[in-house]
Amino acid sequence: MLHMALTQPRLFESATPSEPLRSNAPTFVNNMSLPIHRWFRFSAGYSAEWAVNSIGKFLAYSGQSRIVVLDPFAGSGTTLLAASNLGCDSYGWEAQEFIFRIADAKMRCIDTDPEAILQAAESIVERSLLCQPEMCIESEPQLLQKCYSEDVLIELRRLQKALYDAKNEIEDSVWKLLWLALVSTLRPASHVGTAQWQYVLPNKRKVKTVNPSEGFIKKAGMIAEDILTTRSKLTGKMRIFHHDARQPAELPDNSIDIVVTSPPYANNFDYADATRLEMTFLGEVTAYSDLKRVREPLVHAC
Repeated sequence: MLHMALTQPRLFESATPSEPLRSNAPTFVNNMSLPIHRWFRFSAGYSAEWAVNSIGKFLAYSGQSRIVVLDPFAGSGTTLLAASNLGCDSYGWEAQEFIFRIADAKMRCIDTDPEAILQAAESIVERSLLCQPEMCIESEPQLLQKCYSEDVLIELRRLQKALYDAKNEIEDSVWKLLWLALVSTLRPASHVGTAQWQYVLPNKRKVKTVNPSEGFIKKAGMIAEDILTTRSKLTGKMRIFHHDARQPAELPDNSIDIVVTSPPYANNFDYADATRLEMTFLGEVTAYSDLKRVREPLVHAC
């Protein structure tokens, strides 16, 4: 069994040239105990420790000290972080724009000042108290009306307006990480449940929720703490692109040493529906029928 108890934040167990770890390899569940990976739960992801062990095994057998890794279905960036942890450069492609933005924000962990994140987060919350977002509860998408009380939704919209109003005043990497903090607060702040694969369950209520502003500050603090304790271990360059793996890519011939990926599960997982709550809040979709547009660039067999 894979022992996941954390006494201090760390990225992964040490990679060895043994057989890749099998325990929970296809799942993201253990990642929620790991710094950086825990910032956003991506149920379609897979084990970070399995990824680092697999790349470490290839390094040992190849006799190379630095390789280039490709993940053509990068999701929230698990493979890229694993490669960087081993000092390897990596490329990632992700076709779903929302998930690409999640991964792109996580890649900013290398060059962002943790203190700047904390200061900016506090400033956003203070500004949100003065914001009067242009909104009418009745005009909000039905999904949001089912998932939030009026007070909670208003507070979330105030945080969103304060964050977007400050976009040109905050360093880009800090802003993207605070965007991630806000997006990651949406589920904890909702009174409805979430199914195993992140499908939202409007008819299932949960007992415990978090206050949006408090949840946002807590998530920003987690991000800052993880950056402070782990970024020195990430020595490989990470580059992720919003790209469809079926289309030509501008990578030089013979530039990739190994591909580590988890291809989409055809007819088994609805990648668009799994993030419908977040995309609805961001205005990227307004109804279930809009998901067809999100699904079109994704590899699936429907």
